Amino acid sequence: MAKLPDQQRAELQALEEMSGDEIDLSDIPERDIDWSTARRGAMYQPVKQETNLTLDECVIDWFQEQEPDETARHEAINKVLLEYIMRKRFPNRGKIPEPGAQNSST
Repeated sequence: MAKLPDQQRAELQALEEMSGDEIDLSDIPERDIDWSTARRGAMYQPVKQETNLTLDECVIDWFQEQEPDETARHEAINKVLLEYIMRKRFPNRGKIPEPGAQNSST
């Protein structure tokens, strides 16, 4: 990581020491943004790593029936494994509904 020039470091230090009311925001336009439809992580693209797996024939057959396209099949297998990991890592969390899905409890 590059070091900041002394002048920038001094400006940042001065800002850090100011209260929020003291900072001049007049050159920043006010924006009324509706965040109600925002989705966390929508732009996140996890790093993919290619690997070889040895799977039971019945598992391969089932996924081939569900997803004839190889790329879609790999994505489906990855999704199932991610869901398994999330259930193990966060056992008390409910299933997160898909965007736009109706909540059956309301």
